[in-house]
Amino acid sequence: ITDLIGAPPKLVELEPEKEKIRFLITVTNFLASLSGPESPLLMFLDDLQWADDGSLELIRHLAQECSSSPLMIVCNSRPELFEKKAGWLGSLPACDRIELAPLSDDDCQRLVHEILRKVPDTSEELVELIVKQAEGYPLYLEEFIKTLIEERVIIKGPEKWTVEEGKLSGLRMPPTLQGILQARLDSLPRREKETLQVAAIIGRVFWDKAVDKIEGAMSRAGSGAWARVGRNLDIL
Repeated sequence: ITDLIGAPPKLVELEPEKEKIRFLITVTNFLASLSGPESPLLMFLDDLQWADDGSLELIRHLAQECSSSPLMIVCNSRPELFEKKAGWLGSLPACDRIELAPLSDDDCQRLVHEILRKVPDTSEELVELIVKQAEGYPLYLEEFIKTLIEERVIIKGPEKWTVEEGKLSGLRMPPTLQGILQARLDSLPRREKETLQVAAIIGRVFWDKAVDKIEGAMSRAGSGAWARVGRNLDIL
């Protein structure tokens, strides 16, 4: 057969360092080709504290090589990134670091009143409890209120919400965001929790049909009875 069609082309294996350089150049040229005077490009990268070293190096390379291109890279990260990579930004051109401080108590109170605007008369006890527990972190504040709703301390109605004030004194909440999220996940019924676990395999953004396919495959493999995805997502 080789005599008829000729020998197959030889594959060239590059050294890892050369392969990395080629990858960086390829990605840089690709993004540079997408941006132009009439079509500036914006990249938004979230949760950068979880990025691996290769991804961080790629971002640095893009910022360095595309400094004169109409390309803007916005990176969102928790402080842990700079605890691990203190000199990551270094002296990159046209680069600014903006640190967001925790919200003040006044700002937290305004946020609480905005979220609970359907509560006719929000008690000072409830507001103080939420603000004190949140310690200026808006995401924790929001998750705290969601937990209060799930625990039926706050009861949502079509027109107005009511608060069971008597349940506030015995309320015990995890002190960290991770703890409060874990507690909310643990409180889910088994089937809804299984659907959420499968969705997490795909990522923060997922498709119900993809989750349905994975659940179907796991069910056929004998991992247990799976509820229908649509119903579970409606409950979640």
